[in-house]
Amino acid sequence: MVLKDQICPLVHAKRLKEFGIIQESLLYYNDRGIVIKIQSDFIALELKSADADWVIEEGNYVSAFTVAELGAALPNSINGIQLIMENSEEVKYVSYPRIKTTFGRSEAQARANMLLWLIENKYVSAREVNKMMTDT
Repeated sequence: MVLKDQICPLVHAKRLKEFGIIQESLLYYNDRGIVIKIQSDFIALELKSADADWVIEEGNYVSAFTVAELGAALPNSINGIQLIMENSEEVKYVSYPRIKTTFGRSEAQARANMLLWLIENKYVSAREVNKMMTDT
């Protein structure tokens, strides 16, 4: 599987950072590409693409949350409704039935879509998400 399918898209990562989600992750986006942080330096794993939305100032970084990290950030249930996730070849979605279903080209994108929707619609706060992510 391709690395970019295992992490949330850059546009989602930037929005999560804007919402105040903690910037601690296995992988990051920075001005060079997708990187891993080793001690105090970043090592490039995949060089940045020519996408127009790849604008990160030199020296800055944004967490490129993995599928597992996004899973830890999502509540198991909302108002008693259990979380359902599907990651088949044809369909990738995350759902709280009767509340919201989100889709994506990858499981990471579907999970990031749901997390952003939950925060925007005040089902969870950034503080609650940060707690779930640091408690795992």
